[in-house]
Amino acid sequence: MFSGLTSPSGITLNPNTGTIYVIDRGTAHRVAQIDPTTRAVTTAAGGNGIGNALNQLSSPGGIFFDSTTNSLVIANTAAHNIVRWNIGATTGTVLAGTTGVSGNTATQLNNPTGVTFDSMGNMYVADSGNHRIQFFRAGQTVGTTIAGTGTAGTSASALNLPSIVRLDNQALSCSLQWNSAGTTVAGDGNGAAAVTLNRLRTPSDVILDSSNTLYIADSGNNRVQRWLTGATTGSTVAGQAGATTGTVLAGTTGVSGNTATQLSSPTGVTFDSMGNMYVADSGNHRIQFFRAGQTVGTTIAGTETAGIGASSLSSPSAVRLDNQEQMYGESVCVQHIEQQSDGEQGASGCEVRYYKVHFTRGTRHLETKQMISKEASLLERQVLALLCEQKQAVPPTLIPNLLSEKSHFYQQYADTQIEGHGPFDPITKAYAHALARIHYMNLGQHPEWLRSATENFEDRLWLRAWRKEWHLNLTIPRFALEYGCYTDRLDDSLSRLLVFLHERTTEGTSLTLINTDLIPNDIRSIDGRPMFIDWDQAAYGCFYLDLPNDFSIETVLCYRDALAELGLNIHPALFMDRFHEVGRYMGLRYLEVGLQAWHRHYNETMEQNNHALQQEKKSTDDNEWNLQYWFFHYCLELALNGR
Repeated sequence: MFSGLTSPSGITLNPNTGTIYVIDRGTAHRVAQIDPTTRAVTTAAGGNGIGNALNQLSSPGGIFFDSTTNSLVIANTAAHNIVRWNIGATTGTVLAGTTGVSGNTATQLNNPTGVTFDSMGNMYVADSGNHRIQFFRAGQTVGTTIAGTGTAGTSASALNLPSIVRLDNQALSCSLQWNSAGTTVAGDGNGAAAVTLNRLRTPSDVILDSSNTLYIADSGNNRVQRWLTGATTGSTVAGQAGATTGTVLAGTTGVSGNTATQLSSPTGVTFDSMGNMYVADSGNHRIQFFRAGQTVGTTIAGTETAGIGASSLSSPSAVRLDNQEQMYGESVCVQHIEQQSDGEQGASGCEVRYYKVHFTRGTRHLETKQMISKEASLLERQVLALLCEQKQAVPPTLIPNLLSEKSHFYQQYADTQIEGHGPFDPITKAYAHALARIHYMNLGQHPEWLRSATENFEDRLWLRAWRKEWHLNLTIPRFALEYGCYTDRLDDSLSRLLVFLHERTTEGTSLTLINTDLIPNDIRSIDGRPMFIDWDQAAYGCFYLDLPNDFSIETVLCYRDALAELGLNIHPALFMDRFHEVGRYMGLRYLEVGLQAWHRHYNETMEQNNHALQQEKKSTDDNEWNLQYWFFHYCLELALNGR
C-alpha cells in the first residue's frame, strides 16, 4: 500500500540485523521497516488505517526495539495504549492502557508519546496527556507514577506534556526508590523560552552519555547543548557542577543556517563510542557529523533539499546508530594494525603483543589507539563480549572470533594500575562502584556458557591446592616445628569457608558473574576511569569472593554503599560479617604460592650450605625472600582468621 514514508517521526534499529524501523505517522499510521541492504520500505506494524483494532495503529508517537523478544514496543498515542508487535506478526498485543479510552488511573494512559525499558524488562512510559512518567514492572499492567503529579506545571514535582523518556546508565530498577520531586537539569524551568545559555526553546531530543552528561537538541534555538551532571541538591546544573549555563556544542545560537557551523531546527542527537556527534538537522534536511570536540560539521546524509530520492531526506527528526555504529552505510573500521613488539608472556602465562590500531569511518581517519592482543579462552572472550555490551568497566575490546576455543582479541591498553588509599579516596569509590555495577547487572543471570563456582567449590576455586605443598613442607623439621600446629586449624578454616559458600548458594541473592581471581594488578585505568582486566577464570558465584584481595576493612563499605545505591541494600553488620568469613578464600587459594616459595628457598639454601638453619637466617636479609616470606604469612593469616 505504501512505497515511501509520509511523515516519519521516530526511529529505532534492530542491532542484530541492522533493520531500521521508522514511525510513519502521517496518513499511514504504521511503523515502516527499511532493509539495511536494499533500502526497501515495507510495513512492520499497522498500516491498516487509523483505528483501535489489534492490526491497526493510531498516530503512533514513540518506538522501542526489544532485542530480548525480537519485537517492537510502540506508544500508540491516539489509542491511549502501549502495544507490543512481534517482528513478522500482523497484529499487536496491548501491554498497558485501555484501548481507545483515555484516563488517569493506574491502568490508563492519556496520549502516551514515549516508551523505553530497563535491563530487567520493566517499562517506562511518557504519559504525555497526564503530565507524568508511568513505571510498569515486567509483565504488569498496573503502573506507578514516578515523575509528575498528573497536572501540568513547572515546579520540581510537575511535568508539562512529557514526550520522551530515557534512562541513565545506572537506571537499574530491581528496587529503585523514586523521588517525588524532580531536579531541573537543563533550562531554568520558568516556562519562558530564550536564547540565553540557561534556557531552552522547544527541546526535541535528549541523550545521556556513559558519564551521564546530558545532550539536548535545542530545536527552537538552532543548537545542540551539553549539560554536565554533578549537583545533588535539586538546583539547575549545566556546564560544570553548580553552574547554571549550558555549553553550545554545535550551531549558532538563535540563528538558523545551512553552513558547516550552522543548524536549522535540529531535532535529534546521538554519539558513537569515539565521542563523535550526529545531529538530525531537520530544517536543512540532512544528518550532520561532528568529530569529537569540533564545531564544524560534515553532511553524511541528505542534500539540504527535501526530497524522496535515495540520497535525500525530508525533515529528519531523529538519528540513531546500531551496535556496529553503522550510519547510512558508514561504520567504524580497523584500517591498519601496526605491531609494536614481539610476543611476551603476560601475568597469566598467555602471550601478549602490543599494537597501534588505526580506526576509520568511511574514508575518514578517526583515531589511533594503543592496544594489546591476547590469546584467550572462549570463556574469557564471551565474558568480555558480555561486559562490553553492558558498557561495564573493561577496556574497549575487539573480539573477531567467538567460536574457537582459543583465539586472540584486541583490547585497549590499560597501562596504569590503580589502588585506593582510603574510604574517602575518589579512586576507591570509583572502582568500588564499577565492580558493584558489574555484579549488580548480572545478579541471577547465569548464561549457559558460564561455568559455575557453586559446584565443586574445592577444585573450581583452588581451595585444596595448598594441601600437597603443606604436607611436603612438613617434612622440613624447621617448618614442622614452627607451623605444624596450624594443620588442624587450616582444615577447620576450609570447612567453615565451604559452609559459608554453600549457604550463599542456597540463599542465592549474591550469585552473579564474578572474576574469582581479582588481584590488585587486574585493576587498571584508562583516562582516570577504572578498568578490570583478565577474566580467564570468571565463573557464576557469590560476589563476596571478588572482595577480600582488593578491599580492606576500612574500604569495603564503599562497595556495599555502591550496591545499595544500585538497589541491593545489605545491612552493614551482616555485610561485614560475610566479608570477614570470605577473607579465608584468598588465604587458602594463594597459600600454595607462599608454600612453594618457602620450599624453594629451603632447597636453595641447602644447596649452598648443609647448615640450612644458619644459611636461612643469613638469607633473610635478601629483599626477594623477605617479600615471599611476608606473602606466605599474609596468606596463612587470611586462611586461618579471615579478614
